[in-house]
Amino acid sequence: MLPAEDPADDPPGLLGARELYELILWLPDDGAFYASLAGGLAFHGWGMDRHLAANSMNLQSALLHGYMSVHAKNKPKRPEFFETPHAKKAREATAVDPNENLKNMNAFWAQAGMDGPPEIDQE
Repeated sequence: MLPAEDPADDPPGLLGARELYELILWLPDDGAFYASLAGGLAFHGWGMDRHLAANSMNLQSALLHGYMSVHAKNKPKRPEFFETPHAKKAREATAVDPNENLKNMNAFWAQAGMDGPPEIDQE
């Protein structure tokens, strides 16, 4: 059942689009609604405060590593950064199979009915 044009004509208990939008705006940013919009259960509990805390820790580790790299005699080990769900999702999305281009080229030549690229005479 769709809400009527005039909010006064709505039956009791039915929310209009504006009322629903206003309620969604007041939902906590670390709740299930925003987690589902961000990508799933891994994002539940990750509000702005947790992202800022993780990024602050990562920045502090990077700055300390840079300072120690400049001033220490031996090069220090690279720090382990705290991984947020957004960083993990981006890393997984950009992961590329090193043989993917070769597979694509082989599929292209097979579709063309050839075993590989044609030989070019260089006379």
